[in-house]
Amino acid sequence: MTACRSCVCGAETPLQPFELAPSLYVGLCQHCGGGLLSIHDYRDWLETSPPEPAAEPTGHAVTTQHTPARRCPCCAQLMERLRVGHQPDFRLDRCVACQCVWLDAGEWPALVRSGLGLRLTDVLADAWQRQVREEAAQGRRDA
Repeated sequence: MTACRSCVCGAETPLQPFELAPSLYVGLCQHCGGGLLSIHDYRDWLETSPPEPAAEPTGHAVTTQHTPARRCPCCAQLMERLRVGHQPDFRLDRCVACQCVWLDAGEWPALVRSGLGLRLTDVLADAWQRQVREEAAQGRRDA
């Protein structure tokens, strides 16, 4: 888990280690329930060939509102906002500099429920993002 400052929500408490799935840790904000996941840690976790992680209830629904870009809790650079897709319809925040992803409360279980828990690197890839944009444009044309 990457050592970082406080949460993107502005809470003053430091991020705490939390096991998101067996042997996969994030820095969790006790205030908002969001967590910072190192892409390097995620890739290492994938190499152990885990089964699809079970979604655990978090008490938080995924927020589909489109918040402005956030600053990375590690390096303070602006994070990219990347769409997951239409179902589920939410955005992940990625810091290119630190290679971390911010997961708002409820986003990990939503990824797992949609079968994307083991495909996070695909979701973050340019090809995935291009396909999501093309599907959205086609949906607007059809409407």
